[in-house]
Amino acid sequence: MSENNDCILTSFLDSYRREYFFYHELAKEVKVRIENKLDESGIKAIVSFRAKSIKSIKDKIEKRNSDNKRKPYESCSDIYGDIVDLSGVRVALYFPAEMEKVSNIIENEFNVAVKKKFPGEGDNKNNSRYVKKFDGYHARHFRVMLKDNSIFANHMVEIQIASVLMHAWSEVEHDLDYKPSSGSLSIEELMILDEINGLVISGNIALERLQQAMLKRIDDSGYIFRNHYDLAAFFSSKIHYGEIINTKEIYNLLLKIDVISKEKVSVVTDKVNKHIEKKRKALDARQKRVSPDGVDAFKSGFLEALITLIISKEWSENVLNLMASGYKAFPEPFKNQDVIFNCLRHGKNKDISKAFGYLWRIRFLGENRFDDFDLRKFDMFFEPVSESITKEDAIESLEDLIDALKVAGTSHFNADSVSEIDKLAKVVNEKIKIKKTD
Repeated sequence: MSENNDCILTSFLDSYRREYFFYHELAKEVKVRIENKLDESGIKAIVSFRAKSIKSIKDKIEKRNSDNKRKPYESCSDIYGDIVDLSGVRVALYFPAEMEKVSNIIENEFNVAVKKKFPGEGDNKNNSRYVKKFDGYHARHFRVMLKDNSIFANHMVEIQIASVLMHAWSEVEHDLDYKPSSGSLSIEELMILDEINGLVISGNIALERLQQAMLKRIDDSGYIFRNHYDLAAFFSSKIHYGEIINTKEIYNLLLKIDVISKEKVSVVTDKVNKHIEKKRKALDARQKRVSPDGVDAFKSGFLEALITLIISKEWSENVLNLMASGYKAFPEPFKNQDVIFNCLRHGKNKDISKAFGYLWRIRFLGENRFDDFDLRKFDMFFEPVSESITKEDAIESLEDLIDALKVAGTSHFNADSVSEIDKLAKVVNEKIKIKKTD
């Protein structure tokens, strides 16, 4: 290595030593965000992180500078530009079939600069002395940046997603074949690595079979969901609109209203799927006139309906009575949940009206959209009911709401929202108890 290359290497390593903690904390931040999203979604995985070690960087730079086929680094900027995994996160999945879900989470949570799927064309690099029987590494890699304006913004992190078995094999294969410490591997060693790769691929198939066996067990009509992972596994085969759902919060809410058996949740899920398709068609042609992501906003609007059910268990008669009076105060009638929400939102009972107004805002709030969102125009997109609503219509609408909207898509969900709703619900229920006592 030339004297100039030595100076560049020394300068970069000195700089990186000072910045090591920053890259470590950046990787940790990304790891925590991914871990939280996986937990919410009921996806089992082991998430680890690291900042690239000084030794690993030194070895990589020296190898690059000694490669006659590649141009040596000419500055520290060259090194920073070339080594993109100074911060790295690894997601080791229990079940390989959940790769797509995790990929969607990554693309939703971060700004993705580069994504790559393995094996790709030319990735199965055969040694000239041995032709591999199996296709090697199965994974997806993402180079991402955080979306917010924190101190970590504009810095790249590499995220690797693969099964737990594939990650283990890739570590062995990478250390032995890619950077051997004692010369090139023998043909027998290459064959053994290839054989292990075949076992790992078989292991991935076994993991998928295990997941299917779990689904069959859960499919028993009397099965009680034990946790949100069970619920997520069930949803994976029943909900087909591709939304990442916060199954942890949904499970907790379903638990409150004792709707955690497979039989009850199946009825709810089937109705939700039909309901979403119906509303998707109703909104599709008007989506651009409502908001850039009106369909997604609607799909994510089930939280308030579930909380509505929790509240209305205490005062369902009051809901019906309020609908009968509050409906008249609203200029146009609408079907199903729109009847309920619009009536409650404009009803005479100020406490209930305030609670449902808050729920409505959560439903369409999103990120800074509510100020520009015209609820009146949105309401008018729905086909009006031709005649005045009767008590029977109200009961039917309430039943539709209860049946169809018990599953909450919670992209706008946060703990403060539920805390505020719980507080409002307690006020309403307390006043009703006082009224009943009187």
